[in-house]
Amino acid sequence: PAETTSTEPWSREQWKDASKTIQHATISPSGKRALLTARGEVFTVPTDEGSTRNLSGTDGIREYSALWAPGGEQGACIEGSLDGQSLVLQDQDGLAAPRRLALGPHFYELLAWSPDDTRIVFRDNHLALYAITLADGDVDLIARNARREGFDVAFSPDSRWLAYTLE
Repeated sequence: PAETTSTEPWSREQWKDASKTIQHATISPSGKRALLTARGEVFTVPTDEGSTRNLSGTDGIREYSALWAPGGEQGACIEGSLDGQSLVLQDQDGLAAPRRLALGPHFYELLAWSPDDTRIVFRDNHLALYAITLADGDVDLIARNARREGFDVAFSPDSRWLAYTLE
């Protein structure tokens, strides 16, 4: 069948002010940029001078829950699709191709990036806490919470230990 295009207003390309729909924001380790998620996209925004960059730039795919790498050279976010969720690692300048690590079908939230830049800790909507090894994508279950409370997590400065709360 021939492809049809709709002329309905909801299907037309349009400019939207993403600043009115910011869902998450975090400052870079240097304090010079912020990492934001809004309207299903990931942006880096200068705190003083510079350009705003859309790191994801993906139509029809939702990115959320962004984190800075300890050195500020990369950002990470969750990318949702019908096939499942992926952890996406992207250079903060947006020039290199992103790296994707499959996570699974649940809803996830990024919580902490290890100081040695080797692991990211995240939780799912089924009360579980995980760590993913960035070198190979291995995911380890750390704990399960008995209640629908969030996890508070913190790495030791040498990244050898992880402290977390259970409710």
